[in-house]
Amino acid sequence: MDPDRDGPRFRLPLDLREFFAGVDGEAFMSQINSMAESGSQEELDQTTREAAQAIPLLRDILRKKKEAEQEFDMENTKLWLGVALPLIALYRIAEDRGYNWGTPQPPPPPKDRNA
Repeated sequence: MDPDRDGPRFRLPLDLREFFAGVDGEAFMSQINSMAESGSQEELDQTTREAAQAIPLLRDILRKKKEAEQEFDMENTKLWLGVALPLIALYRIAEDRGYNWGTPQPPPPPKDRNA
């Protein structure tokens, strides 16, 4: 994207580069451990639903996990769970940092260069 040609770049409230730069291994593993040790399946299910609503890719991953479970394919069930958990952990970290998962606002219209 060329800012001179396309106008200013629209940025979400939390830029992905800034977000990932602030996620250290300890915080990430802490979230994973917290989910594993929560003891509350209801809480974990609620967080998973919220994360899947915010991250469409997670819905697809969870669907693949469910399909594997229904086929009694434990290897792929574990595989898809292993793919889903990091996304849920990242969702929770973003939530803890106050990220607003609401509907993103559209980028502002390009400025009229003739004005």
